Amino acid sequence: MFLFFLFIVVHIIAGAAGSSITPEQTIISSPEGSNTTLTCTYDDSAVYLYWYQQKTQSEPKFLLMIYKSTESVTKAKQLDPRISIRLHKDKKKVDLEIFPAAVSDSALYYCSMQPTVTQNSYTLYIKPFSLQGDSMADSIETLSPYKAVDEGDDVTLSCKYETSDTTPYVHWYRQQPKSKPVFLLLINPSGFKTNPMPPRLDAEVDKTNKEVDLIISSAAVSDSDLYYCALAPTVTGNPAALYKNLHTV
Repeated sequence: MFLFFLFIVVHIIAGAAGSSITPEQTIISSPEGSNTTLTCTYDDSAVYLYWYQQKTQSEPKFLLMIYKSTESVTKAKQLDPRISIRLHKDKKKVDLEIFPAAVSDSALYYCSMQPTVTQNSYTLYIKPFSLQGDSMADSIETLSPYKAVDEGDDVTLSCKYETSDTTPYVHWYRQQPKSKPVFLLLINPSGFKTNPMPPRLDAEVDKTNKEVDLIISSAAVSDSDLYYCALAPTVTGNPAALYKNLHTV
């Protein structure tokens, strides 16, 4: 739900005697929604290549297996469709791809040349940004502290941002009374945004004026809430209150 880094701590795995499979990188950082790839390099002795996932306080769970000769793939039952396996025979590499990546993907991942998981792990951690992002000069503010519209109208909530980041991710949140802020969507100036969008919601970015809009179609009385824009996965400021006028018959 939030923009995050995936820190991948890697350990070498051994298969049968004389065989090996090793992770390619020790750390990968990736924002939510991006294509996150975990890669292992194997030697010529490999026949089958496996990927497993282990959640906290749970046993390792089989995800995928690929047969090197034919590249046929065996998947776990009810495998998340965002997860796939890719083989690069010419480079002797096997990838586990997650797209789009989500916070719920944080776990311990294993690549192996045999159906056991005792080593060869990738540990994914979540590390949120500070509100200001990478630069203390980064800022974002609402263009209007509140907005009132008639029920059924389309409404646009706008924020203006300043940041040294050329492709900043702007997050939108909603907070109902006596509840914590809930993540709605994110968008950046390159056109990337949450997919699929929540019902009746959309977002746009004006790169020239450095403005970002949250668009609510066919506003309903139930949409009346406090909304936040942020340059990071935290919500400590920048609220925009939205009120609806209920038509009477």
